[in-house]
Amino acid sequence: MLVHRLAPPTEHRLLLDSSTNLHELSHVPVRVLLASAFLVSDGHVMPWLLLLGVVGGLAETRHGTLRAATVFIAGHVGASLMVAAGLALGLVLGLANPSVTTMVDVGPSYGFAALAGAMALSCPPRWRPWALLALGAWLASSCIGGIDATAVGHLTATAIGFVCVAVSRRHASIPARASTRHRDGSTSD
Repeated sequence: MLVHRLAPPTEHRLLLDSSTNLHELSHVPVRVLLASAFLVSDGHVMPWLLLLGVVGGLAETRHGTLRAATVFIAGHVGASLMVAAGLALGLVLGLANPSVTTMVDVGPSYGFAALAGAMALSCPPRWRPWALLALGAWLASSCIGGIDATAVGHLTATAIGFVCVAVSRRHASIPARASTRHRDGSTSD
């Protein structure tokens, strides 16, 4: 995350090589999907560490490490790929500037948005309106300069977090099939 200590040309090359832009995704998708989650391009590392620490810690405490990590990864990878698909379609239709092919797109914000969405939706009912309001304010703030690929990615990742909660609730509400024990001691499902 601390790439700002590097010389500017080296920093730019590292960010570009780790970006989930169309060029890098078409050549080294796994590498950039992994690396991009650990870099911040604007130099504001501490706010992300604080936000991820709080929201990630709450998610891990409430839902466990594996589920929290799964939501983060689903949000980061899912939103990155959806944004890339939208940009590729925009290029084909002539609606996107060709420079989007090599833009710098790194950061943990899509994974954070998925975790924040999941936590806002799954928090206790008395806190849920406030959590959703805070999440909505954060999402709205990412649209202040206009709706761009990053804003769409945040909205998409938040939706992925909501879906993770819905899937988790549905899975939890399906009762396990009971086995039937026969007189001879065998069981059947």
